[in-house]
Amino acid sequence: DGTVGLITVGDKNISEYTIVVTNPDNANMVFAAEELQKYVEMAAGVTLAIENNESDAEYEITLLEDETDTLGDDGFSITVKDNQLRIMGGAMRGTMYGVYELIEEYIGYRFYGYYDSEVWEAKAVNIPEGLTDVQIPETIYRNNSVTPFDNEYTYHSIVKRKLNGCTTAHSVNEAKYGYGVTRTL
Repeated sequence: DGTVGLITVGDKNISEYTIVVTNPDNANMVFAAEELQKYVEMAAGVTLAIENNESDAEYEITLLEDETDTLGDDGFSITVKDNQLRIMGGAMRGTMYGVYELIEEYIGYRFYGYYDSEVWEAKAVNIPEGLTDVQIPETIYRNNSVTPFDNEYTYHSIVKRKLNGCTTAHSVNEAKYGYGVTRTL
């Protein structure tokens, strides 16, 4: 893997940020926070703290559920305003998909499978002030051809690539993945 020398949000070093999980009862949101923490650390050598509900930190990466239901289950928005980064997502998987979009599009990771990823080497990466990235998929299931193996490798590699839905029904009760790896009919 390559490394990113510096990640900034607006003009602030990401090391000044805390990840805030606004609904710690949402297993998918907690998983998204842990993934963000893990990949920022791998890319830039910075371990971000994760707080539940609220934080006293001056700069926050706040993970939120869309309470208006305009983003559906999978949609998300990523915004940066006044050096505060907010990732709002649909209740089921949206926040997780927003985190993966941030990791891929703005930090420079590429996910090929569970163990296969890389980050583009860069001296600096900036997540710009004023960013507004809203994505709402038009299809319910975006994958229907994953092999039917009931294991962590299959589930985790599917969600990293934002491919909810597959030919196995074993993870229908898996809150961590937003109940997103299910049999398509």
